This record gives sequence, structure tokens and C-alpha cells, in this order.
Amino acid sequence: MPVSEVELRAKGLLFGDEASQLGLMKSMLETYGYASKVLTNMAGVVKSMHEQPDFVIVLFGRNTPWPEAEQQLQLLRELHNRTPLILIAPCNDPETRQRIATANVEDFLCPPLKEGELATRLEVCLDRHRPEATSQGDYPCVERRHGERRNLAGDSLTLFQIDDRKKRVVVRGETLDLTPKEYALFSLLISDPGKVFSIKAIRDHLWPGGSNATASDVQQYIHRLRGKVEKDPTQPCCIQTVKGFGYRLADPHEQ
Repeated sequence: MPVSEVELRAKGLLFGDEASQLGLMKSMLETYGYASKVLTNMAGVVKSMHEQPDFVIVLFGRNTPWPEAEQQLQLLRELHNRTPLILIAPCNDPETRQRIATANVEDFLCPPLKEGELATRLEVCLDRHRPEATSQGDYPCVERRHGERRNLAGDSLTLFQIDDRKKRVVVRGETLDLTPKEYALFSLLISDPGKVFSIKAIRDHLWPGGSNATASDVQQYIHRLRGKVEKDPTQPCCIQTVKGFGYRLADPHEQ
């Protein structure tokens, strides 16, 4: 069924070098209400830089060299740095799975895909990036105004600010340049400052729906986020390790 005959939920870009597979993917997504544009070369990607897609899906085949794939992913992220990026690629060996798990993408899937799996994962990614309802209570230490969350501790104690609508994080008055997964991790930790989140809880939040991600992948993103949040990443004060349990964001009210 053409997307024009169903409710349009979002529009995005499909990129890869297998035009026939991308065409099938485009048709499948249309049945779920997702319109998309197929791109098969980087020249087309560059021309798309002024477009504002709601999502980007990248499909790599078995014959795509990983160094080339990484360069293409990096360019896509630079052009669409606030857009959910989903990677679909074979990951049959541990080294490839590790490289994919630490790639700068919102989510990744390994073919063959189950029926409806891509649409389900896409919906999860889009929901995570949409401005949340203006309700109180989910962020005990922050206040929400027109989609913006700001710390209530006062100017002298304010450490963290997060704006869901603009996907912006400010720490000590400095705006951080976070990737989507780093933002998702920070958003989870700040949802309840002082609460300890287990590695499993963090993994399930960053890679919903099940994946090959491991504890080391979670630790890698904690390390990356600390490098941007902490004054001294070697002696973290904001993102704290609770040995045997997991990680927590320091509660500004307790400092």
C-alpha cells in the first residue's frame, strides 16, 4: 500500500550500494507509514545535506569493506547529527560485532531481519527523539518548560541542563557535543540522579529490542560520556561507578 494511502508517520533516507534491497525496504516501510528516499552513493548523500529527514537507515552488504563503511557512517552523522541513524549489516564474527556495537549509530540490526523488525526498531528510535509530554515526575531534579528540562538547584549549584526538544546537554554552562547514543545514556542517567542503573538496564536502553551488545559496549559509552562531562575523566565525580551494581549520575542536591 503506498504511503499516501496510510498515515504518514515519518520520512527518511535509505543509503547503501544494494539498490534492489533498498527498494524492497522502501516498499516495506511504506506499509507502516514511513516515506523514504533511496540513495546509493555518497554524492547523493552530500546533496541531501540540506534535507531534514526524520531518520536515516544504512544498509551494508557482506562485500562492503569496514573502513569504507566507517567513513560513510561518519559523513552521514556529520550531515545529519541530530537524526536517528540505524545500521543494518552482517555481523557474524566477534570483531565485526564489536566494531558495529561501538559505531556512532542509534541502533543496529543483523540480517536476516524478522518481519516487521525494522519498523519496530525504527519506531523506538523515533519515539526516543521526539519531544516528550510536558508531565512532571520523571525527572525529580529538573523542571520542564516547553520541552526544556533545567536543573532546580540554583545557579551556584547547577551542573546539568538537558533540553529534549533541541537534544542539547549543558554541563557547567558548556554545551556538549554528544552523539545520539551518548545523549540517550546521559538522558537515562539524569532521569533519576543518584539512582544506580545496572549495566543490563543501560544496555537495554541503548540497544532496545535485543542485540549483540555486551557489558564492554556499555563501559565504552560510559568512558566516552565521561570524557565530555567530567572535569577530570580519570577521577570522575559526575558519572560514578558503584562497584558490583552499575553507574549513577551524582545528585547535585547531595553535593
